[in-house]
Amino acid sequence: MNTSIKELKESLKVEEISWNILNRIREFGNASMYGGFCLAYVAYVSLKNKITDINQLKEYVELTFSPERVSFIKENIGNLWNVAIEISEEYSEAALLATVLWWQLQGNRFMGECETPQSVVKLANEILQISNDKVADFCSGIGSFLVRAIEKSPESQFYGTEIMRDVKEVSAIRTELISDRVKIEQKSVLNINDNLMFDKIFCDYPWGIKAKDSIGSNEALQVIYDVIPEVQKVAAGKGSRLGNITQDKPKSFVEINGIKLLEYNIAMLHEYGIKDIVVVTGYKTEKIEQLCKNYEGIRCVFNPFYESVNVLGSFYIGQSYINDDFIYMHADTLCSPVIFKKLLNKKADMVLPIDFKICDEEAMKVRVVDDIVIDISKKIEYSISDGEFIGIAKISKNVLSDVKNATKILMQNKKFDSYFEATIKYMIENQKFKPVAIATEGEFWGEIDFVEDYNRVCVEISKELIEIAGRNIKC
Repeated sequence: MNTSIKELKESLKVEEISWNILNRIREFGNASMYGGFCLAYVAYVSLKNKITDINQLKEYVELTFSPERVSFIKENIGNLWNVAIEISEEYSEAALLATVLWWQLQGNRFMGECETPQSVVKLANEILQISNDKVADFCSGIGSFLVRAIEKSPESQFYGTEIMRDVKEVSAIRTELISDRVKIEQKSVLNINDNLMFDKIFCDYPWGIKAKDSIGSNEALQVIYDVIPEVQKVAAGKGSRLGNITQDKPKSFVEINGIKLLEYNIAMLHEYGIKDIVVVTGYKTEKIEQLCKNYEGIRCVFNPFYESVNVLGSFYIGQSYINDDFIYMHADTLCSPVIFKKLLNKKADMVLPIDFKICDEEAMKVRVVDDIVIDISKKIEYSISDGEFIGIAKISKNVLSDVKNATKILMQNKKFDSYFEATIKYMIENQKFKPVAIATEGEFWGEIDFVEDYNRVCVEISKELIEIAGRNIKC
């Protein structure tokens, strides 16, 4: 390309063209977030390939691009293929290329998407001094860093990761238009191939990163983690992903049918005669401590490091108060009394209720052979997992010392971002321990992390659980 990307942006009225395209699609009621961008891109494809027929344009897109990109385009432009051709007749190829490259995408901030500021992009490129290098952009978003980096060093090789499908497609489209030495993959930044090697790395990291143990042996990611203190902060019971549902209260105070999640779990324990309860607190501890004063036998233990450690750290704080058989529970997880009774009645040193299903990436996945859990981790590939651990377990005093020791070892190894399940995994791998799985068999259970989880639990919650809460909670 004879004209630089920067020159294209400055010489052509990109903002004006973008607004004209947006106004065109508004006429047809297209409210898609990426509708304008996709329309500009398809118009560019149409003009570059001298396609003036709608059917030919559709056929070209379907035969040329990946199924993911085809789906992305169709979802966002709907039936406006004719408009794409009209736009291609109004502007030059260079103008449409510049518009696609510099389209102002604000992203879905609720989902954690945002464009890297151009000031940061410029500074990063100046610091890295890319020249004939292998360059990685983890959490590449819409590709703002990569576009500028390619412009400065087109001879370099570029690699990017982005977890959101639509955002990944935007990044791939923008970068592929100006370089054939770039590859963008849809995957978590914490799940890249350990064998990949790079000379230069940029990461405008998402606020959701917290699983340090997922980095594995990848030294490049380890360096990123070590130099960015904010990465080490976890949600710590704030329930920030629930938006306005939590507001100024801990996640355990989210209410369903006027009853707090914590109250449901206290009521379940009391219903089956368990009244010696340890509650590890963090965010808004004073609210939790005040509620627990209504019940005899509840000990609140404050975790002063709640902003820097995950669930494993909280368990480590509270484990000194455990000296007998115990039930391990997540405060944001509810389950049917049927599952709970089955858990209590099962004879084994450790019992884990498992929802045998196809799991997503966020799930605490397990592998099970002959009712024995042989692996547990979020990092298990969903294709080989057998189901999801629901976050409630029964553990015998026979293995309590082993549980405490495994937890201590993990904390000594600074696995601060690990879940309690890391202790179970450690025992399986190092002590040949065999936790027993029991099936939830379609009974209600729910972990509330996102708004969608909350809405589902509100609809599906067990009536028997509501009745138990009504009998046991104290106002």
